[in-house]
Amino acid sequence: MERTKKPDNKFPIILGVAAVAVIGIVIAIVVIINANRSKLLGKWIYEYGSWGYDFQTDTRGEYSVGEYSQGFTYKDNGNSLTIKYDGSDAEVTLDYRIEDNGKKLVVADSIGRDTIYNRQ
Repeated sequence: MERTKKPDNKFPIILGVAAVAVIGIVIAIVVIINANRSKLLGKWIYEYGSWGYDFQTDTRGEYSVGEYSQGFTYKDNGNSLTIKYDGSDAEVTLDYRIEDNGKKLVVADSIGRDTIYNRQ
């Protein structure tokens, strides 16, 4: 009896390689998108009070104290933050850092004192 050779079916291998490539591309896109997002996004409340900042998008936010709120635009420079409040031409730039695995925002004021905000 002569053995017949099965035809090679490479379709499953090609399909598997294509699936791995698509997954790799999706992961790369997600990483790139998240790398460009501000780590400030979200609401931050002063640790000893009820006022704070809500960074709503990569460029817009709102400062609130009790019932009062003021919108602003901002630019996250990586370790400093430039804020321009709505209705004002003045800009303020403050150094900041994120601590405690993203739970604390520490902002240095103009004389170097730290103000701590907790992520909500």
